[in-house]
Amino acid sequence: MRERSLHRLIVMWVVSLLVAAASTAELRLGPLISDGMVLQRDVPVLVWGRTDAAAEVTVTFRGSSVGGRSAGDGRWQIELPAGPAGGPFRMTIKSGAESLLIQDILVGDVWVCSGQSNMEWVVASSMNAEAEMALASDPEIRHFKVPRSWAAEPVERLAGGSWERADSDHVGDFTAVGYFFARQLRLDVEVPIGLINTSWGGSRIEPWMSAAALR
Repeated sequence: MRERSLHRLIVMWVVSLLVAAASTAELRLGPLISDGMVLQRDVPVLVWGRTDAAAEVTVTFRGSSVGGRSAGDGRWQIELPAGPAGGPFRMTIKSGAESLLIQDILVGDVWVCSGQSNMEWVVASSMNAEAEMALASDPEIRHFKVPRSWAAEPVERLAGGSWERADSDHVGDFTAVGYFFARQLRLDVEVPIGLINTSWGGSRIEPWMSAAALR
């Protein structure tokens, strides 16, 4: 009897922990929304993530706050007003007692660098690579490499990735085409440049298309 009672207590304790965990969702963001990110200038910007179901969410950026409420599954999306280029800025995201701070945000032009091996080719493998990497020193060029991953359906979060500055420690892993393009563009358009590198050498066009487009 004593063992049965102890077993019952353990089961109840485990169940209570699971219920508590299910009822307290963590405020989460995708890797793309993180320190060092570049946002597109002059257009409304979307910020998204997950939290508790039907919870209030407030995003504060550039002196203004925009609020919203998460859906029943905890997903939320908030649209920030358009703004000019500049930075660095900070962004605060709050939901209930939780608060996340994102720092070193730039606003400028964001380019998606997609394709196969020609776009995936990195600076470290290019001509005069050592000299190019040694000279790299533009903190207003940022690069985000989307990790190689696949799924049969659209997924909510990327498999990883982070924003990196164009400096000697990181530029070797940048897409070479994207980096040299951004460096030249900076001479004419004096705004921060963000590169989102989604390239995958040897990939076919079909996996990049939606099911509706393929039909």
